[in-house]
Amino acid sequence: MRLPSLASLKWTPFFLVLLGLGAVGAAQGVASPTWLLVIPFVLLGLNLLAAIVMNAAFRAKPGLLVFHVALLGAVLLVGMGRLTYLKGWVELVKGDAFQGELTGVEKGLWHWGQLERVVFVNEGFVKEYGPNWWARRTRNSIRWMDEDGSWQQGEIGENATVTLHGYRIYTSSNHGFAPVFVWHPADQSSPIQGAIHFPSYPRYREQTNTWTIPGTDIAVVAMLLLDEPAINLVLGGVFPTVPKHQLRVTVQGETRDLVPGDRFPFASGGVLHYVELSAWMGYRIFYDWTRFWLLATFLVATLSLSWHFWRKFSMVYIKL
Repeated sequence: MRLPSLASLKWTPFFLVLLGLGAVGAAQGVASPTWLLVIPFVLLGLNLLAAIVMNAAFRAKPGLLVFHVALLGAVLLVGMGRLTYLKGWVELVKGDAFQGELTGVEKGLWHWGQLERVVFVNEGFVKEYGPNWWARRTRNSIRWMDEDGSWQQGEIGENATVTLHGYRIYTSSNHGFAPVFVWHPADQSSPIQGAIHFPSYPRYREQTNTWTIPGTDIAVVAMLLLDEPAINLVLGGVFPTVPKHQLRVTVQGETRDLVPGDRFPFASGGVLHYVELSAWMGYRIFYDWTRFWLLATFLVATLSLSWHFWRKFSMVYIKL
């Protein structure tokens, strides 16, 4: 395709439609969202660059030229953002530390961040609920290691974030109960602590999950039996509140109902100690270095276009 042809405005609607189809495909999970979006942005960028080079009117009008250059910069930044972004999530029980390992992740092919340097600890949280379990504010206390290696402490939520090494960290709407266990092996080796993350509460009423004891093939199936809902449906309340409960544990065909402090000796050897009912919080971790540059290019584009039209209409007014 020759440069004059690529500069034609007839290609712009086609590339915009392609971008729209790519956005729909990415939302539906048809293919990699990176390429579905980056390719249309590259084509739009080439179309705009060719138009700037070939159209003499842009060069004759500084405001219009700056606007189109800023627009080109925005297109390129969006494309680069899709190639280098990261969106991940992780679940941490109170007292657990995040050290670079995500539960799930989406990221661009050229992501060059340093997630392994991000360290923070879940110090506990409170989620407020109104009537009918209407979700309100989340207050999550965390400690984190800053770039100097010093520990800091603060509070985050679904809209309040902390940024570590370019990664924004904030809470998600997912949280739930987490019974904490200590496994005492039959060979008297070091005990192993672990926790079962039950499904998000109160979104899911059925609270059951499985934990495989590390270093073994022993599967612990646990079900949380609540005497009453942990959050009052009429009055609301806060989560986590440790309710009256029993933990129904099934191991190797044997089932027992436990309360905190109980021990479950296995016929094959070893003892499972139910320590407490804790809670886990889901975190979202987001990386995109282009955000502030995009804001700057949009401001430049707005100001330059305003300047262009101000000059244009002021000249008309002078002539009148």
